[in-house]
Amino acid sequence: MNYSFSGPTTIDPLADTMSLTVAGTTLTVDMNDGDGLGNPVTTAQELNEAAARLVNNANLGVTAPHFLRS
Repeated sequence: MNYSFSGPTTIDPLADTMSLTVAGTTLTVDMNDGDGLGNPVTTAQELNEAAARLVNNANLGVTAPHFLRS
């Protein structure tokens, strides 16, 4: 599975949501805690990272690559 997100609009963690289904399991990104450290998702890169983290932490037998910040 390939996934990417890009867009010119800033993400609003209070108004925007993202859910994905992987291996029959629906996962929802916590937009207010995308990195697991309490930081909200506000950019496309942070959304990609949050989605990869969510998939990898779900123990579904699949691995999502992480996009590291520079």
